[in-house]
Amino acid sequence: MTAPFFFNRADRDRLSKLAGMLGSSHDGERAAAAMMATKLLEAVGASWADLVASVPVKSPPRYHTLPETRRAAAKMRVPS
Repeated sequence: MTAPFFFNRADRDRLSKLAGMLGSSHDGERAAAAMMATKLLEAVGASWADLVASVPVKSPPRYHTLPETRRAAAKMRVPS
């Protein structure tokens, strides 16, 4: 990961809109959005990998805390 990078509100909003365009059914629109988003990331000194790595990872939910939850989880297990 490179040095920390920061978006101002306008850059963040722009990246969000560009990311939405990545799902377009038009090839040219998708390509243009990807190029503009990449240039925006480069302008703040970041890469796509940096952006993805900056998203917090949520811990998986804690299962098996109540007896009825443990029983339900045991029923879902696939026998070996």
